[in-house]
Amino acid sequence: MRYDPIGPLLAAGDPALAWAVGHDLFDEPLEPQTLWELPPVVHAARRQGEDGSWAYHGGASRVRSTENYAQLATYQQLLVLIAKYRLDRRHPTIARAVDFLFGFQTREGDIRGLYGSQYTPHYTGGMLGLMVAAGYQDDRRVLRGIDWLLSMRQDDGGWALPLRTVRAQPGGFTRMMRLDAPIEPDRSRSSSHLITGIALRALAAHPRYRRRAEARKAARFLAGRFLRPDRYVDRGELTLEQLDKALDVTTMTGPAKS
Repeated sequence: MRYDPIGPLLAAGDPALAWAVGHDLFDEPLEPQTLWELPPVVHAARRQGEDGSWAYHGGASRVRSTENYAQLATYQQLLVLIAKYRLDRRHPTIARAVDFLFGFQTREGDIRGLYGSQYTPHYTGGMLGLMVAAGYQDDRRVLRGIDWLLSMRQDDGGWALPLRTVRAQPGGFTRMMRLDAPIEPDRSRSSSHLITGIALRALAAHPRYRRRAEARKAARFLAGRFLRPDRYVDRGELTLEQLDKALDVTTMTGPAKS
């Protein structure tokens, strides 16, 4: 590299960033527990509910239930606690949160609810990837979820949001979320590289699944989409206002506040 970033990274004064530089870039044998008593972690643990969830501040009842907003907030908290502060299943906060999220796992294996009755391979894959990183790679619930992901691939090897692969129904996205059953994907349609990139995290994180032919095929698809717009109209170059209109949801996501 023409410019060495290590000095500025360490000079940032962030203990989690300094830990990542030492552990991830220099293979230093650092223990993650040194991060677990940092104020953001302690604060998040105090705000966790008895059921293992975190409360979502905001939202709209026409979009999703309070319970499913809590699912979203919990996923967002785990993104920080596991990816940044390296908490794992040894920490009681993670164990409770994982059990809460698996309360939304269906018989098919996916984690459902954030889009109502509809499949969400990207949310399922994102959650499973975090759980694998936290030490749940051999948990039967994780394995069932990854097997579900493999069963939901498009013909080109990636993933798409199934309800986006079929003709839109009257009432738009919100009405489709309230259907009695999930919409099955048209597998002949192209994958979405946004959905594929998130769903693939579960396979990439797992020491066994990352080497499978299915993971490699999805990765090849994703690599072929660099600097290209997504194939689906509500992804890519749209403004936030256009995206909200396309989704027919004005508050689909929001910050999870601890």
